[in-house]
Amino acid sequence: MQINSYSRLSSVLDYLDDDKNDNSIEAILTANSNYRTAVMKQKLGIDDTASGAGSSKTIITAAQSAAAALDKMLSTADDSVFAKAEKDNSDTALTEAVTEVQSFITGYNSLVKNMSSQGGKVNITYLVELGKAYIDNEDELNSLGITRGDDGLLSVDTDKLKTAELASLKSAFYGDDSYASDVSKTIASIRKVTGTAAGMSSLYSSNYGSDATTADMTSSLLDSLFNSKA
Repeated sequence: MQINSYSRLSSVLDYLDDDKNDNSIEAILTANSNYRTAVMKQKLGIDDTASGAGSSKTIITAAQSAAAALDKMLSTADDSVFAKAEKDNSDTALTEAVTEVQSFITGYNSLVKNMSSQGGKVNITYLVELGKAYIDNEDELNSLGITRGDDGLLSVDTDKLKTAELASLKSAFYGDDSYASDVSKTIASIRKVTGTAAGMSSLYSSNYGSDATTADMTSSLLDSLFNSKA
């Protein structure tokens, strides 16, 4: 009786552990984890597999571009954009500040386009934050020739921007209470959340993807359990 019971149990386990069987342990775990991965991506509004417009990669790249220009303008170092402009009081120094504003707008518009293309609740929330930052500083930005369209993109009147006074540029793009500071904080959050979400999704997919073995998944689960208790 014990032999028969053991034989039946062994047969069932062999059946469940057969990777060619759609009802195997591996197939069930893989299907379940793939489903949860898809749900997570949908909730976060991320598409880490794409390489074109709207992918996490293009969003992060655009955010980095906009952030780089903002960092130069917000810097408090002696050789920062506005510090040099005030010290030199020359057309060259002022031109550098204008160039950074234009670089920011280029990166900003690329970011907005990609986030709008990807969609998702998280991206929509960030787009609203970026729009609010503009509205809160609309008059000041308009005086510099910077306007915002219904699509959320910024447009710039180059001639008006180039003839703007240094004090006006500095008021909008320098200091803790400036437009640049508000946008910089939002973009920093975008980079962190989008990068983390894409990384988690990639790691999750690699650990539980269709090519993963039961041993791989078990090892990863055990590592997660021990690490969470450490």
